[in-house]
Amino acid sequence: MNGLRAILKTMPVFLWLLPNQAQARLVSMPNYKEMLAKSDLVVIANPITTTADTKEHSFLPDIWRQEKNGEKNRIESIGVETVFTVCAVLKGDTAIKQFVAPLSRGANPKHRSERSGSRLL
Repeated sequence: MNGLRAILKTMPVFLWLLPNQAQARLVSMPNYKEMLAKSDLVVIANPITTTADTKEHSFLPDIWRQEKNGEKNRIESIGVETVFTVCAVLKGDTAIKQFVAPLSRGANPKHRSERSGSRLL
């Protein structure tokens, strides 16, 4: 009987920790076949440089930050790039020996660790 009481007392805590539908976002998760079909280049590669900031400053497309007062603000981003050397080409131009991967990161450091915030590389 004591075990049942303990379970009933701790269950609300576990349920509180689980996300509900209001906290979720619709996210498209393509499978490997879909990603391969839509790709121009598929390689196995190793980074040969560390990720470095570029001079590119812009705003993330279609991603907004909602403030506590309900106001929506665009999220500023900084371009970053990493140079990779190609080990094997699985799809695409087999003459490629290296490439640069352009990415973005959030410009404001205080927004990077927000719970349920945008997850960028």
